[in-house]
Amino acid sequence: LHNCGAGHGHARDIYHLAQYEDIAAAFRMICEQFPDAPHTLIGFSLGGGLVLNLLGRVKNLPNNMVRAAAISAPLDLVANETKWKRFMWSKFESSIVRRLCEHVNSLSHNLAHTIDMATLKRVKTLRDFDENITSRFAGFAGADVYYRKTSPISNLQNIKVKTLYMCAKDDPIIDT
Repeated sequence: LHNCGAGHGHARDIYHLAQYEDIAAAFRMICEQFPDAPHTLIGFSLGGGLVLNLLGRVKNLPNNMVRAAAISAPLDLVANETKWKRFMWSKFESSIVRRLCEHVNSLSHNLAHTIDMATLKRVKTLRDFDENITSRFAGFAGADVYYRKTSPISNLQNIKVKTLYMCAKDDPIIDT
């Protein structure tokens, strides 16, 4: 994912659910290099959402892509947001938001968009972060539009590859 793990500090934007084309390009290259091998694409959490978006939105996937799995992936960001609010989310949200803001701040020298540090300091909730940071970098008019347009649920019917989706029935964050 953009600016995660070994890629930290190299991309000019932050990762989000609309970046499935990056995964598609990398996966196509792997499939071309190993044309006789069957390939499986697996993603966890946001990466699983990206896998589902890729499968549901990208046409002409390689023929040797035979299966996929998405584990604990968000399907519907609007429903997830509602579930987050019902859960004891506040105990976790502040920690997650703080880490996201620190992450974006550490990348600010390399990002394509400038970051208003005052805005970053005002971000208190995940929704604030998506409204002011994610949607801006992803090119959406706000969190509502970002949630609606990037939720994998709207394209699941287009998936043609055998796909496993796994999520705990009682997952406190992912709406099943």
